[in-house]
Amino acid sequence: MTKSLDAILDKVSRLPAVRQDEIARLLEKLVDFGDGDGSRLSASDWAEVDRRLSADVRYASDEDVAAFFREALS
Repeated sequence: MTKSLDAILDKVSRLPAVRQDEIARLLEKLVDFGDGDGSRLSASDWAEVDRRLSADVRYASDEDVAAFFREALS
């Protein structure tokens, strides 16, 4: 296990059981999501993702996304 995963699991272990179960379900979905590479997207799907990300469109910043999830999970 990596140090970063070990550190986050240590934090999770100090949360209430209900929150631990929620996180466990999310982690299970992430682990089971792909076929080993973490993705179910085809090469053409990835090309479309790249095309859209390179378009001149404003996306939420990392800070905006983090703030959203902090509020949603509190």
